[in-house]
Amino acid sequence: MRFSLASFSTRAAESSRHLMLIAATCLICLVIGCNSGDDSAADTDASADSDQPAATTPTDQVYKYTLEEINPIGDYGPPYDDRRIELALPKGWHRGTKKPDMVVWYHKFKNNPQLLPQIRITAEDAPEDAPQNATAEDVKEYAQWVDKWVEGQIGDETLIEPVVPLVLGENAFARYVRAGTYKSRPAHRQTLVTTLDGRIYIMETIVYEGDLEKDRNNVLDGYAVAGSLRKPSEDSVSGFPAPGGDE
Repeated sequence: MRFSLASFSTRAAESSRHLMLIAATCLICLVIGCNSGDDSAADTDASADSDQPAATTPTDQVYKYTLEEINPIGDYGPPYDDRRIELALPKGWHRGTKKPDMVVWYHKFKNNPQLLPQIRITAEDAPEDAPQNATAEDVKEYAQWVDKWVEGQIGDETLIEPVVPLVLGENAFARYVRAGTYKSRPAHRQTLVTTLDGRIYIMETIVYEGDLEKDRNNVLDGYAVAGSLRKPSEDSVSGFPAPGGDE
């Protein structure tokens, strides 16, 4: 089931739907950080601790964070995705060994990498009729495109937070959260999607159910990785930890 904040005001009379929408709105306020301002101001600078009412529809408000407002990053790794991008580790995380279906992935527990939370980055070519770059200037339109694109991406999982436009530093994303399972346990995936030079990058912070709300660092660590995204410099060297080991 997908929650639509836009339907909140029109279905107040339906008590069960009303209560579910209130819960969804509170969850978005807690996890994203909701912004103040009048209804005519679509772009709003977000505070990581803000607790104001959420936007009334998924894509009519842009959530913005400076890099100073999200969690700090560590060192940049080598270039990934055939030297297209560079990413930095969040502080306190470890880079996992290379997996064929991922650009790179990070884990929190060095001695047990399979435990959650994890951050996974995957990539695919953007369709010809899709945006070829996501920018802060057109992030609302980009989020609207992702809102349609995601319908074919979530499979049997449930969208529990709608697609919203998000700007981290200079990088533009569409953000949503879906519920599913991880190794037979209920899990939530905060997903940030961006496009750079015709490549769609999907950055997922995967946590056990409820841990996005319990520990806001899970949200902000995912933001930190996404905010670190950049094109590689000329002298960057590619490489991964040896199989069977973690950084």
